[in-house]
Amino acid sequence: MAVLILFTAFCSQTSYARPEYALQEKLNCAACHVTAWGGGPRTTYGKVYGSHENKISKMSESDLYYGDLRMIAYRPTHPSKTQSGFALMTAAPTANLPVYQGAANSEMRLVYTLNSSPLGGTYAREAYLSWQAQTAGADVPARLTLGRFYLPFGILTDEHRAYTRMQSRMPLENYEMGAALSANLSTDLHFDLALVNDLESGGTFSNRNVTWGGVLNFRANPSTLPFFIGLSGSYGHVLNTPEPYAISSHAGISLDRITGSKLSGSLLLERVDAWNQPQDRSGSIHPSLNTFFQLNSSPRGQHSVGYFSQAKFNMSNRWVLLYRFDYLKPDSQLPENTFARHGIGFEIFLPGNLIIDLRAEKAVVASKPAGPDGEEPLGAQNALLAMIRCWI
Repeated sequence: MAVLILFTAFCSQTSYARPEYALQEKLNCAACHVTAWGGGPRTTYGKVYGSHENKISKMSESDLYYGDLRMIAYRPTHPSKTQSGFALMTAAPTANLPVYQGAANSEMRLVYTLNSSPLGGTYAREAYLSWQAQTAGADVPARLTLGRFYLPFGILTDEHRAYTRMQSRMPLENYEMGAALSANLSTDLHFDLALVNDLESGGTFSNRNVTWGGVLNFRANPSTLPFFIGLSGSYGHVLNTPEPYAISSHAGISLDRITGSKLSGSLLLERVDAWNQPQDRSGSIHPSLNTFFQLNSSPRGQHSVGYFSQAKFNMSNRWVLLYRFDYLKPDSQLPENTFARHGIGFEIFLPGNLIIDLRAEKAVVASKPAGPDGEEPLGAQNALLAMIRCWI
């Protein structure tokens, strides 16, 4: 049952973010996404650009709505010892409606997403008001977001199963209630500051303790250079337990710009250092982390290190070769708890808004963990997976 709960938590949703697009075209994330920091529902421009120059439906030519349907076929090494098969990950329509439109491109919009799927359940996902105020000399105006949203921490990609996300307790389905201020300090430098109830209430009231959480995110994407760099920090104030905090250092490199378009693709790199993250408020190891990996010894929660890297090579406008690498040491002082994962596969664009993702994954562990009743945790198994993604 524990493995089923974890499979639900980490396979039910994705972020829909493509930082490599911003890297190649030197765009601000808000050009393609409804949020100021990227990810989530797409704008009309994001729908067109995300199609890889393939034909998309005329129904996609609107900012007023977005729809996303995702299915997964998952086959681990030992399917008899864990969950596997074919499942519906996401069925999520989004409304992006103007509430007020003023002069100089200022406006307020209401954004609401309802996710309904067997893995994720039925609930409100994004639900917020976004106020945009035009600022002089900025390509993208300052924006205030108020409501329930996911946090602008680290590098945002389609890979919500990244070990760095589990490590920092920020899988991209962890939507919080609060406010975020986003703006451009210059044409090349963007920042986000978010203050929320805490880092794990999921948009409801904080339970018993007076808690709060915050994220500060900076991203520099120089228009004349073939890379971007970013730095994010998170902090959670929790009474009577160690306070969790984390730092993400990340970067992206455009192969198109480095090679003069002789090679088309991108490299993404991230390191996350986190403190006190594997513990819940009772002082025990965070249950989702332990369920996925079945740690051989209990982390003390002092310092963990995680890495994420991704390489994409555009073979054509329909075929993309990708490689991903994850690494996690939940406690830097316990080498027996070390996990790595290699993933290689293809993204295949049929029409522009129908994508098939095929991948083979190889897990590498320092010492093989074992779960209850002979179950082998997902974090220690090789796997084959196929995802079908359709968006409007």
